[in-house]
Amino acid sequence: MTPRSQLKAKAKSVLKPNYWKLVLVSLIFLLISGGVTGSNSGMKIASNVGNVSSYYDGDIWEEELEGLQNFGEGELPIDEFFDPSLVAQEVKDVITGPVGIVVLLVSVIAAMLGILFDLLLLAPLKVGCYRFFLVSQHFPAKLKELTHSFDTNYWNSVKTMFLIGLKIFLWSLLLVIPGIVKAYEYRMIPYLLAEHPDMSSRDLFAASRHLMNGNKWRAFVLDWSFILWDLLVAVTAGIVGLLYVNPYKNLTNAAFYEAVCREKQG
Repeated sequence: MTPRSQLKAKAKSVLKPNYWKLVLVSLIFLLISGGVTGSNSGMKIASNVGNVSSYYDGDIWEEELEGLQNFGEGELPIDEFFDPSLVAQEVKDVITGPVGIVVLLVSVIAAMLGILFDLLLLAPLKVGCYRFFLVSQHFPAKLKELTHSFDTNYWNSVKTMFLIGLKIFLWSLLLVIPGIVKAYEYRMIPYLLAEHPDMSSRDLFAASRHLMNGNKWRAFVLDWSFILWDLLVAVTAGIVGLLYVNPYKNLTNAAFYEAVCREKQG
């Protein structure tokens, strides 16, 4: 079993000769990871859209407005200015009327466009970032690696990244812990996809489960070993993360993937 210190030493040795490209790709990876986890963000938007009607329920508004009646009691006769039930009804009429329907339709369309943008553009680009970090383990990678998934089995990348996000999302609906466990179980899929773009989604999930069998806790500890670096990133408003920690982490994780593959094969 390759020790963490060796993985991190490998990452440091790789970082220096290809520094600025790794900083740039790590920045791109950070930005798109906020929007893509197999289109997890789009699912969150869709979920929020589904809550619009309940949020604007008249009863909720009436409860909120009733609380205002106690504000400045004895000084401000709020009841003379508005009736809580009347205001709640007016809000309800707006939401269920033409304006509310238009807002809901726009929200749904925006959510769908967000999902498509994540899936068709950001997901393959994210796989390209994983490939860049893998190639960098052996020699200075070129930026063209970022577009590898667009040129090689594009739809397989789109489908697989979508399935990762969907499965983690569904497991997370049960409880937080199953979602976290599954996220670690599927951790190797993007690396496998970057290295073997022709593997089917079924085989990619099976291969990742095999690689992470007995290694989930090891990966968890590896993540937590960066906690002091993460604190430094927070203190420096992300500057240290941008210039050093993010590429350092990404290279360490790529080294972890290669180490686990060697151990499982040997």
